[in-house]
Amino acid sequence: MRKTRAQEAIVSNYARTLIPFKARQLCRKAGFTPSDQEDIEQQLWMAVLAQVDNYNPERASLDTMIDCIVDSSARMILRERRTRRRTNSTPVESIDLPICCEEDLESTLADCLHAGDRVRHRGAFSRDEQLLDETREAVEQALQNTPTGVRDVCRRVMGGSILGTSKALGISRRQVRKRLAEAKEAFENSGFGNS
Repeated sequence: MRKTRAQEAIVSNYARTLIPFKARQLCRKAGFTPSDQEDIEQQLWMAVLAQVDNYNPERASLDTMIDCIVDSSARMILRERRTRRRTNSTPVESIDLPICCEEDLESTLADCLHAGDRVRHRGAFSRDEQLLDETREAVEQALQNTPTGVRDVCRRVMGGSILGTSKALGISRRQVRKRLAEAKEAFENSGFGNS
């Protein structure tokens, strides 16, 4: 019994590799989450199955056809998600509107928000003072492991620029960059990553 094109597409190793790969790629884009992967894979499979009967072996291989279908469908999914985000029809409500709580007490949504949430809803981020202090302390510790000239260059660059530092210290920008490279090595040895 001869397989149909849809069956060939389903059992194709290329399709079984490509579709999860494309779904993972899309999940890394803004507006998607890893939990969307299974749904995206299903949408891509449905697109392949809907269009694979149009396959013409004289024009290209089945894998090429599958690749075109999956790429096109992935672009459509991405476009649809971006459009939905841009034209979000969710009504906007004030956090100052009263809400009913237990025991018939009225309060507002703003009363229920954590301090970090209140800052985030305005598009800003709260500063974690403890983390900032720990980072400052770690930077100072790493600077202590550098020679005095390197330490001075680092402190001046943190408060200004490479050009300003070179003028203030009377050294070339190349020398400033060389000392910064030495500092980078000391910072990496102190546990700071390349990020």
